[in-house]
Amino acid sequence: MSRRKAPPAEPEPVRRSDYRTFKTQDRDWDGWEFVGSMKWVRADTLGEFFDPEHQPAIILSKEELQKREEERPRTGRGGKRTGLPWPREYTDRMNATMRIVYKWEENGFTKRWQPWGGQPQWIALTEAGLFERQLRKWHEIDWPDKESVRHDDLYYISHTHRVNQMRVRLLGGTANAPKHRWLSERAIESSLPPKEAGVMLPHVPDGVMLLREDGSWDITIKGEVVDTVKMKSGQTVAIEVELSRKHFERLDHRVLPSLLEEYDYVWYFAEKNAHQAIYKARGEHLKAEEDQRRIRLLRLEDYL
Repeated sequence: MSRRKAPPAEPEPVRRSDYRTFKTQDRDWDGWEFVGSMKWVRADTLGEFFDPEHQPAIILSKEELQKREEERPRTGRGGKRTGLPWPREYTDRMNATMRIVYKWEENGFTKRWQPWGGQPQWIALTEAGLFERQLRKWHEIDWPDKESVRHDDLYYISHTHRVNQMRVRLLGGTANAPKHRWLSERAIESSLPPKEAGVMLPHVPDGVMLLREDGSWDITIKGEVVDTVKMKSGQTVAIEVELSRKHFERLDHRVLPSLLEEYDYVWYFAEKNAHQAIYKARGEHLKAEEDQRRIRLLRLEDYL
């Protein structure tokens, strides 16, 4: 009787040379805090966060890319990349970012999701990642519905992505933002008591800047500076990203007074349709001029 041959053994998966030998770097520590606090972050925004100046990537034309490849010195494959500056060109930056993300994922700290083709992947911390970063007050959460993270589509703009972008841009000094520590919406919500019927909780902004230095901004009318609002280190600035006029109008009778009760200033980054609604609400619901001065209204498209 002939013996049945055993099935061939499954080939061992190809692993990185540093698989399961993870040593946490400062960049990992900061990146985990960023991703964990914002819940879900797109890979291109994470790459911008990693940039020392928090600058957006540069997209080169085909001709510029070809010229750069022709002029680039030829080197061997592989090797350590320590000591090299963080890439500014989009493709190089995405490759550098994903190398870090893949190491996180191989060690169980993150998970990835790409709900829309042609758009970058999203990254979130797993339970292990939250534990590793000592964010133990939070737990791993499911991905949102895919419509809420679709970006730059003809019919939809992701509020989640816009808020993440603005956090990074403010870190880079956009809108003359002083140095600050960021308090995320997730962190604010975790500090509030549980929701109860009949109990009105304060409005939660998209984030808060806890100022580490003094700052200011100018109030202009028709391009002329008519006043300057000065801020002090230790004060708080609530950040709101508003994309929809209808969404704001549902809350406008209480949102501005509620924010000014909790925070020293409020900065609104608003899309065109929402900008006029907020401007009108500031005049109608805040009668004191000093309160109106505490609300800064900016056009979101100027900063993204």
